[in-house]
Amino acid sequence: MTRKRLARDKEGKFEWIEYSDFTSSSRKPIKEDLTVDGYIKKYGGIHSHADDKIHTTKGAYMDSLKEKDLVIKDW
Repeated sequence: MTRKRLARDKEGKFEWIEYSDFTSSSRKPIKEDLTVDGYIKKYGGIHSHADDKIHTTKGAYMDSLKEKDLVIKDW
């Protein structure tokens, strides 16, 4: 199956280019993107740069960030 992708040519214009070497085996694996809870569950704790401590619960970690007026944008 031939697929197309949008690419920029030498003059800076966009054009559709066909390529056939696009298979699921040639794609790079997706890296792990853990939530705060998932990270704590996997590694046992999460380091907060706000207070330089390791927290073992999400609530404690978020409270340490809140004290320094920092926010994790997860929306």
